[in-house]
Amino acid sequence: MLVILSSCGNALVFLTVVSFSELLISSNIGLASLAAANFFEGVLIHCLCAQGSFLVLEDGCPLPTLELKIVQFLTNIFVYSAVLNLALVTLERYVGVIHSLRYHAILSRRRMVYRAS
Repeated sequence: MLVILSSCGNALVFLTVVSFSELLISSNIGLASLAAANFFEGVLIHCLCAQGSFLVLEDGCPLPTLELKIVQFLTNIFVYSAVLNLALVTLERYVGVIHSLRYHAILSRRRMVYRAS
């Protein structure tokens, strides 16, 4: 259930921001990047964890050491990516509140796309 909610919700946010040109502003680019990172986290990590949990209940640990390390590596990448995207969105909102008159000069669309990627 978590996989479906996570993937559908984040895909909807990402596709909405990308599909409508009027939504392609600096603050929404950071949110779209966060949604993309969480989408891949939801699809890959939650699916792998759910599958591993079912297999552990049946047979014990099914993953060899290398596959287990790959799953842990992917988990770390997606979690750190989500944390960095949250930091980007927080920084963007901080600049929007503190420097509201110079916001578009400080965080242009080009700069936000560069930071989000």
